[in-house]
Amino acid sequence: MARNMSAIEPPHRENYKGLSVHYLNGGKNKASVVIAKDIWFPGKEFGWMFLLNRLGFNVAYAPYRGTWLSQGEFISHADSAMSLTEDISDLIRSSLEKFGSSEVFILSYSLGGPPSLMASTRCKEVSKIFMYGAPIYTDDSKLNRKYETEGDSVAKVGANLSKLNANGGYFFGGYTGFSLEAYNKMILGGTQLNPYKSLRELSQKQIFAMHSVTDKLVHCDRTVDFVNALKQFCKENGIEPKIELELIDDGRGHRNGFGLEELFKAGTFFSGTLAPGVIERLKNFIKQNQRKIQKSDGEWLSVPFYDCVVRHVRELQKENTLHQEPSLEEILAEIF
Repeated sequence: MARNMSAIEPPHRENYKGLSVHYLNGGKNKASVVIAKDIWFPGKEFGWMFLLNRLGFNVAYAPYRGTWLSQGEFISHADSAMSLTEDISDLIRSSLEKFGSSEVFILSYSLGGPPSLMASTRCKEVSKIFMYGAPIYTDDSKLNRKYETEGDSVAKVGANLSKLNANGGYFFGGYTGFSLEAYNKMILGGTQLNPYKSLRELSQKQIFAMHSVTDKLVHCDRTVDFVNALKQFCKENGIEPKIELELIDDGRGHRNGFGLEELFKAGTFFSGTLAPGVIERLKNFIKQNQRKIQKSDGEWLSVPFYDCVVRHVRELQKENTLHQEPSLEEILAEIF
């Protein structure tokens, strides 16, 4: 019998040192996966959680402090870029305490890449990091000029966030405490959130890095240059490199580039291998638990785990984190 949406229980939620942690319990003695994503609308990550949990993993996700339902401040002063690493580190600690796992993997997307790498150096239980579209920061001025010349828009993100905080937005009002000065220092590699400074520690981790060559927001060379630097470090120090790179040329952008196929790649990386038929069953699981909605332009949009996502949207509106004015269809179109 096909499972319907009502059969899917939403992730549990609890507060851990100010973080609004969503979690799903997995199989006994299974590794835990923590999710470190971007700062845009929450919603997509619930599908990631369900699919990874379906593979048996314990799974946890929390928005960064100062964003959405997590308390605190988001990149509020010059040294606070490291707070992103602290957020991921606390999410890892929460998972270790709750699940009792002996091994932790990190699924990182976009902004979540650099703090995931740095958090992994603090925790011996973290053995695998999957990165997609990571804006790897460096203090190498030559590389930063190259990224700017190539059309990288990481700096523009900070400017847009600053405007959002100052003027508010249609969907929400911004992120608590955000400082453009602190953000700019961070993206120029001027804080501890600079993975190039931790190559020795990162050489001991298994890392799978993916990036789209058509990403117009975060240029793929940010990932390519970091991978090459880590491989060169390993070569010079007689270490077998544990990092893999896969560049994708599928025409998709930064926001819509991480899809099902990329998630299955992450699941395979974390699992080591997937038995025949597993991916097909996961695809069917999604089909059984999605709903199509019609957008204002008449186009149809598939929303995986609709009930769970809508429930969270209503929670955000209740807490005045999301404005009441946008329609549900408008919000879901922003998420997906």
